[in-house]
Amino acid sequence: VQHGVWGRKLSGVATAAIANIDEVFKGSGPVQQMLLDAFEEHILAEPEAIHRLPLLLGISASNELVNDRIENAFWDRLIIRKVVEYPRGDDAWEALLTSTHGTVPIQTRLDPEEVMLVQGLVEYRAGDIPSDVRKRMVRIKMQLETKQVPVSPRHFLAWARVATARALLLGEQQVTSRAIGVGEHLLWISKDDIPAVRDVVRSLSDPQRGILRAVEADLEAILANVPTTSQLSELVHWQKTMSKHEAALKKVTDPEHVDAKEAMHERIREASALLVARSADLMEAAAQQAA
Repeated sequence: VQHGVWGRKLSGVATAAIANIDEVFKGSGPVQQMLLDAFEEHILAEPEAIHRLPLLLGISASNELVNDRIENAFWDRLIIRKVVEYPRGDDAWEALLTSTHGTVPIQTRLDPEEVMLVQGLVEYRAGDIPSDVRKRMVRIKMQLETKQVPVSPRHFLAWARVATARALLLGEQQVTSRAIGVGEHLLWISKDDIPAVRDVVRSLSDPQRGILRAVEADLEAILANVPTTSQLSELVHWQKTMSKHEAALKKVTDPEHVDAKEAMHERIREASALLVARSADLMEAAAQQAA
């Protein structure tokens, strides 16, 4: 005050290598602009200075999506997007009671310098994606646009980097079509886009994994609804759906998917048993009502 100098004491996000911003969309326009600069440029601008931030990873969370359009610069900079639902099933809720849920301190696995080296490697390898995978990425992008899901250049380039990072985690020497499957978590804009993006990415990146996930999604829906349905026609329809999935699973031949394939077969058998039991209950109830 005595010298007429205004300055900000840096703390929180401005001093962190990893930052988690909760309820990010509740921030005002100026706050989101500051976060945009922090996430994208790793800087904090002041009238008298520009501070370089040590930020390596920015994570944000929200209970609502505000202005989830491709034109929203801040939303477009949130690269990997994941919708987190409530737990499903008795086992998941029971596991919630015994989870550490933040009570165990996070252990440092990598130093910031090591992270930056990995980031540099990812940037380098992302520029050398095999031609057939690049063409597959373009086909996915073009097919999404026919479904009115535009892909921004920023997300398209980020997709290449995330796929490269995934390939490294899988121990692959180069980016494969399997690695670009992460696109289902990057390319959607509105929550309404998620099913279309998921189907397009899975069918064009790793068709066999797509089959497994389609079976899993249908099974979850069927198992959730079997106990409450009162229509035999629905049970018959679901049984036909599972028969189609059994046939589709025969196309899954990749050794990487063997365990998942067997697990799906086992779940289909369990679901079939539930359908038979529920059908018997409904027919018995109908017979008693008729009597």
